[in-house]
Amino acid sequence: MRLLPRHWRVEVLWCSTSGHVTPADQVAVLRPQDDALGIDRDAGSRLCRCLRCDDWINVSNPNQPESKFLPEPDQLPRPERGKALEETLVVRGIAVIRGLHCLFFSLTVIAIIIFEWGLPGLRDEAQTLVESAGSIAESSRPGNSLLVSGLQKLSDLDAEVALRLLGLALGYAILEGVEAVYLWRGKRWAEYLTVIAIATLLPYTIYALVEKVTVFRLVGLVLELAILGYLVWTKRLFGVRGGNPALERVIDEDTDWTRLHRSAPVRPLATPKSGHPD
Repeated sequence: MRLLPRHWRVEVLWCSTSGHVTPADQVAVLRPQDDALGIDRDAGSRLCRCLRCDDWINVSNPNQPESKFLPEPDQLPRPERGKALEETLVVRGIAVIRGLHCLFFSLTVIAIIIFEWGLPGLRDEAQTLVESAGSIAESSRPGNSLLVSGLQKLSDLDAEVALRLLGLALGYAILEGVEAVYLWRGKRWAEYLTVIAIATLLPYTIYALVEKVTVFRLVGLVLELAILGYLVWTKRLFGVRGGNPALERVIDEDTDWTRLHRSAPVRPLATPKSGHPD
């Protein structure tokens, strides 16, 4: 699965925002065997290879180097690149979606509290917010039909039912928040949690769609199924396609520094790029 056109490189885009990974600019001496990662030039500068994007960066010689020599290839930093970096971008995109859901559900909790137990003057505004949140909840996860129907009828519900809705909205907010935070941090168990949450709500999602077909419900179902399929297939959850061991082997192919050290890209000595890693 390619996220970008073939002539684009996700590593370059990542480095443009996060900075390059150039260990050669942090050592005092570059040895002849280090020419795959860095080479000294005249006028106190050197070319350093980025281990993520493979570009050569022209930097000044370090005033306070971290070490005298570069470590062995198997001890070099291992920034994500290739398939691993593309998958990280997708998973973080899913995390952003989950974060927005968490925000909406949190606003729903606040609105319910205001509507049921807040000042009377704020109830009209709370009712508008509740109705809007209900629509968003339905489009984000169509399986939230119970919460949506309850929010739409909130003005006719007693305090006990409103309290149940409050607990349901709070539960969704916590679930979506946990998914968002730990998907962003790349925790594999968060991917499992997201898949299980989607699969658990899938019967309710289908029931809600059969009961009434709307654009929001249809788009929400397609989005949830796409996330479910991507995580299970691409991230090899539940042992699919060899599971985590197979995934790690694929990732290691893109960060085999011993092989990359032997096959360094050509150094653009004539027109080096200038810049400093973060």
